[in-house]
Amino acid sequence: GMDEMQVSPDLFTLNTLIGAFADIGNATAAKFWLLKAEDYNLEPDVQSYNQAIRACVTAGDAATAEQLARRLLRRRLSPDAYTYNTLLKAFAEAGSWAQAEFWVDHMQRSARWRYNEFSQKQVGLAYTEVCLAHIKSGNVQAAESWMSQILGEGLEPGQRCYSKLAAKYLELEQPDEAQKWSQRMNSWSNHRITRDLHETFGELVDGEDSGRRMLENRPVVTMPTLDEEEELEAEPVMLKQ
Repeated sequence: GMDEMQVSPDLFTLNTLIGAFADIGNATAAKFWLLKAEDYNLEPDVQSYNQAIRACVTAGDAATAEQLARRLLRRRLSPDAYTYNTLLKAFAEAGSWAQAEFWVDHMQRSARWRYNEFSQKQVGLAYTEVCLAHIKSGNVQAAESWMSQILGEGLEPGQRCYSKLAAKYLELEQPDEAQKWSQRMNSWSNHRITRDLHETFGELVDGEDSGRRMLENRPVVTMPTLDEEEELEAEPVMLKQ
């Protein structure tokens, strides 16, 4: 290690190292080197914490991600939009809606006095993650409220919001609600219904060709389809006035 080589890393080296562990989802090593920096008289910056939090998200460790975010605040650092959205992604995947709502509120308060640092895109993505956290937890009414809030901001909810909400309604044996949200995705948005979802409708709603009909009847769009991984970096689509 660096101790054996008697190397004193700089902040760039530290962040590169933590980022490498984040790439492979090694949250334990990322956190170790974040804390180890103090032994080298280095003060980790927001980028250091962002990479360590990303490692936690990749590892599915929302609790440690939040622990590091709170430590970032104690160190008098200011989270940026990437910090919030990465942290919120961890809560979305864990279904931790209470934590997601706490941190999106924290982001909103930060954005009031640092509004130039938080684009409409970033705010929309943050709301998306809160919506997904509610869907994962099974609270579909709260998820619908967040869908309305995203639309109220003049943004289009991500494909994941529509498809996962519809899928959750199917899981809850409410096919009418599931079909309603799939049809809204078809008619309101530039997203396409997912293949597995429309095949499920073919089995559960009103005949095996229902999903095919929903695909055939949707308007033709030219927008590229966002997939789950690309959505974090993608610009949200502004709704037509």
